[in-house]
Amino acid sequence: MRQPAGHKALVEKTIDMGLQSIPWVYLEEALGFSNLGDVADYVPDWQFNTVNANIDRARERRQAMVHFLKALLQATDWVYTHRAEAAAIAAQEMDISREHAERGWDYYTGKAVLTRDLEINPRGVAAVIESQRSAGLLPGDFASDPESCLEREFLAAAKP
Repeated sequence: MRQPAGHKALVEKTIDMGLQSIPWVYLEEALGFSNLGDVADYVPDWQFNTVNANIDRARERRQAMVHFLKALLQATDWVYTHRAEAAAIAAQEMDISREHAERGWDYYTGKAVLTRDLEINPRGVAAVIESQRSAGLLPGDFASDPESCLEREFLAAAKP
């Protein structure tokens, strides 16, 4: 796997600091870089993981969407219940140590960054919308209500 740009830039010293993702931050700590803190301590509501689709096309392919989400729910449950195996896969795919992969598993499952039920945090979506609007990545008139861009019908149908 290719290293994230921020990690590579930090290691190559083309930047002095920056937000780093898990588990890359553990590799950086091992290289002697200082960890200035977990961004989640300062921004507790932020929606990182989502499944995105064009709603019209998704409804045209409803059965495929529901099957996909069922598989994703099963895979997510497997990740939560198979720490060693999930960490081994992550270590291999990311070309990182098993220890760093296990710490990553502990972080993502412990903080529910990867939500076991695939539910969305509306406050987290609202924070993302506001941040993107402030950065000029969304038009100023983009709906600020997170519910306006969430559709739960497929996930509800995928759950047992």
